[in-house]
Amino acid sequence: MKPPEGKYFNCRSLKKTYVRNYKCGSQSVLEMMPNWVQSINPEFERFSIVRHPVERAKSIYKEMVKRKLHREKTFLTWLKLLFEEGFYHNHQFTQTELLTDSYPIRLFTIDQMDDVISWVGVQKNKIPHTNQNKQKLECGIMHNSLIASIYHDDFALYEHVERCQKKDGIIVKNPINKFV
Repeated sequence: MKPPEGKYFNCRSLKKTYVRNYKCGSQSVLEMMPNWVQSINPEFERFSIVRHPVERAKSIYKEMVKRKLHREKTFLTWLKLLFEEGFYHNHQFTQTELLTDSYPIRLFTIDQMDDVISWVGVQKNKIPHTNQNKQKLECGIMHNSLIASIYHDDFALYEHVERCQKKDGIIVKNPINKFV
C-alpha cells in the first residue's frame, strides 16, 4: 500500500503522529504503523527521522531519475539546477522545512530504525526496508559543496540529533528556529 501525499500520519492505537520527512525511511515507517490516518492530533506525540544531507540528496536524485521527474543527466547537473533554480518537487525540500511546526517533535536518525521500532511499540519484524535503490553515486568536492549550500540547515539539524543520539530519540521544539 502506498501512503498518500501529506505531512502528518496518526496511529490512534499507538497514540503517535509520524511527521513525514521525504527520503528518510517514510515508506518503511508508514508500513510498520498499523491503521494510520492522514491527519494531525495535537494530543499524540510527534516523531520523525532525519538523514545525513549528502545521503538524502543522493536518494532524492535517484528517486527523481526513477520517476523521470528531472531533465538533468547527471547528479552534479541536478545539484546545480537545485542550487540555481530551487526546489521543484516536495521530496527536495530541506528537512528543517518539512519538520517545522509549533509542536515539539521526537527525532531519530535513519540509523536508529531499531530504536524507532522499540519506541513506537511495534514488533521488530514489522518494519520493511522499502524504496531501496542499490545504485551507487560518488560525491566529489563540487557535489559536497553544492549539497552543503542547498541543505545547510539540515547539516546542523542532523549533527545535533546524531550528537545527542539517545535510544528514545531527542525532542526538539522547532527544528528550523533552533538550528538556523
